[in-house]
Amino acid sequence: QYLLQATLPSISALDVRLIEMSDLRIHVTDQGEAKVYRYDQPDSATQRQLQPKILQYLEWDPIDNDPDYQYLSDLKDDRYDGLEESNLLWRDEHEQIVEREVEDAEKTVKHEILKGIYENTELTQSNIGEAIDLSGSRVGQIIRDE
Repeated sequence: QYLLQATLPSISALDVRLIEMSDLRIHVTDQGEAKVYRYDQPDSATQRQLQPKILQYLEWDPIDNDPDYQYLSDLKDDRYDGLEESNLLWRDEHEQIVEREVEDAEKTVKHEILKGIYENTELTQSNIGEAIDLSGSRVGQIIRDE
C-alpha cells in the first residue's frame, strides 16, 4: 500500500494513473473542511473517465493552538523574517520580468548583428536600413548605441 500526499493547484494536475490506483482522495476545501472522494471505474465502454463520488465530508476544529502547528508557523515566520516584501515576487510579476529581459536580450543581439554587418561590410547605413525596414539615421543611432 502507498500513501501519497500532494499539494496541487487543481485536480487536473493529478496524473490519471495515480487516480486509477487510488482508493480515496481527500480534498481539503477550506481550513477545517474536506471532502472524501472515491473513484469508481467507468460504468460503460463509452464512459472513459473515472467518476469521483463523494463518500463523506470531514470537519475538524481549528489547530491554531496546537503546539506542532505553532512550532511550524514559527519556523515559517523565522524563514521569512528579514525579507522585505520587495524581495518576493508573484508569478505574473516574475513572468513579466522574464519577458522584458528576453526582449532586451533579443534587441541587444539584433543590435550587435547590425553593428557587425556595418563594420565588416561595405554597406552604408542607408543600405542596411533599407534591407531591414529602418531609416539610415536609426541604423546610425543603433551603431552608436544611442
